[in-house]
Amino acid sequence: MRHYLERKKPVPDHEDPRDTEIRELQAALKVARSDVANHAQTISKSGVESENAAEQIKVLTDKLDGYEQRAAS
Repeated sequence: MRHYLERKKPVPDHEDPRDTEIRELQAALKVARSDVANHAQTISKSGVESENAAEQIKVLTDKLDGYEQRAAS
């Protein structure tokens, strides 16, 4: 049984160094894709928040104009 388990282990002496580099690059690519997805979500959320803030500014500006007109009259 031990021989069977050891046989399934990768043998580092026979492994091509390019295979190790490929695995490292694939891992880095996976991390980069995850980062891009997170940043895209943050950007989308920020866009929605800025639109909401712009609407609130417009409402407050309109109220201020109304108060200024009342104060003038």
